[in-house]
Amino acid sequence: GPSLSPDGKSVAFTVADGVPDVWVYGLDRKILNRLTFSPRSEHSPVWFPDGRRLAFIVDAPPFHLYSMPADGSGEPLPILESTVDSYPDSISPDGRRIVVRQLSSDENHNLGILELEGEPEVRPLRATPFKEQFASVSPDGRYVAYESNESGRREIYIQSMSDVGSRIQVTRDGGESPLWAGNSELFFWRGDRLLAVKVQTSPELMIGEPEALFAVKRYTSFTGREYDVTADGRRVIITRTPEASRPREIQVVLNWFTDLQRLAGSGGGS
Repeated sequence: GPSLSPDGKSVAFTVADGVPDVWVYGLDRKILNRLTFSPRSEHSPVWFPDGRRLAFIVDAPPFHLYSMPADGSGEPLPILESTVDSYPDSISPDGRRIVVRQLSSDENHNLGILELEGEPEVRPLRATPFKEQFASVSPDGRYVAYESNESGRREIYIQSMSDVGSRIQVTRDGGESPLWAGNSELFFWRGDRLLAVKVQTSPELMIGEPEALFAVKRYTSFTGREYDVTADGRRVIITRTPEASRPREIQVVLNWFTDLQRLAGSGGGS
């Protein structure tokens, strides 16, 4: 789950060498620093807009939200400790709110807003019988894009951060894992193809036609995104699975014991 720093000079991600931990890699100096060291799983980092802190998941279980300085100068501190799994999908540009994805009672995901000032309480943003996930806040903080399977397949929707009742469907041929770049382009996946669509949020919401960018074999995860985009929308960082580690074909043989008996009876095997 790579996450680019606001200045584009560093990328935070999860290293799952045994127990997962959060690491930060400096793209300019090419130095890799480990941030978390506890025996618990710590993963899926997201940068705060000031570039000084990271939010991430701590597997207690369930999944709690913690934050710590990005330079490792302080200890992880809790943001939200809930009775259900919580994920830091996106942080508002002013750094005051986190769009939190939480596991619902029917094993789907709902979206809520966590105000970082005051009591750590999540108020509903999108709560339905369907699975809403991978939320991304627009650069101006007015809207949130997310993925939902309410139509019967995964599509991308945009909803106002202040109006929880209305939303607009962005895609019509499928879409997953939306991500808003700083230039207001909205990126998303359709299968193994990455697309982008121009979105105008002011004075009113206007959505263009999606444009296919390129295709690549994806690494997918339910905890966090497998990619991030620079603020100008010109570069993409993608998690990829090495070819030698990709799953191979599995063949399922039915009625194998009957075949074994037949071969044994005919002298064709042992």
